[in-house]
Amino acid sequence: MFKTRLNWFGHSDKEFDLRYWVDTQFWNGKGPIFVYICGEWTCGPPSANTAYGLFAKELGALLVSLEHRYYGASQPFSDEEGGWTFSNLQYLNTTQAVKDIESFIHYIKHAYSSDSHQPKVMIIGGSYPGAVVAFYQAVATQVDAVWSSSGVVHAIEDFSNFDKDILEATHKSSETCSKVISRLTRRIDIVMTLGEQSEKEAMFKAFRINKPWNEVNYFDFMFYIADIFAVGVQYGGRTELCNML
Repeated sequence: MFKTRLNWFGHSDKEFDLRYWVDTQFWNGKGPIFVYICGEWTCGPPSANTAYGLFAKELGALLVSLEHRYYGASQPFSDEEGGWTFSNLQYLNTTQAVKDIESFIHYIKHAYSSDSHQPKVMIIGGSYPGAVVAFYQAVATQVDAVWSSSGVVHAIEDFSNFDKDILEATHKSSETCSKVISRLTRRIDIVMTLGEQSEKEAMFKAFRINKPWNEVNYFDFMFYIADIFAVGVQYGGRTELCNML
């Protein structure tokens, strides 16, 4: 665990723990440090079975991964302190996360430096963390290299191109695939909004949802449905998904 400040830009003295992992299997004491920045998910140990893992093996690097504030076990507030209340969530932002990284880099460099070796540091991120490390590069100078993969540095409020890309990808299997997705989504939407109680209960049973239908938020549920298809295509499962449909 690494202690960080809740608010880097205020007068609060509150601190909390960020989780991090260190993999020394390639570390030769003279190589660089590769710090993988996790994003909006529960983090875990750095993977040697990645591009940066292969470079670490070649260069004798130390592999490190750092969990993002408010994800996994890196929680600033306990349930007794209000957990994820609106006021507590004000500290979940990229500006605070960049300061977390800056402080952590100082800590990890000091921990693995010696009189004869001051290791160089590269920070790595993809997608949202790709944007985070790019923003870090713009405001901090403690690292020697930044690897931003698919860094989403331009926020677009109404971003429909992603869904369009998913649609066009399903057409590579067949236009039938996208039509079936559309029909399924529309049918589920109709059941959720206009269906009889028995229809909703039957659908929830099919999805193995143990909550009563009237305790499930409509918008959360429809987002979940949309994500089944979007994530299935985005992460390499398009052929399997469309064949199943």
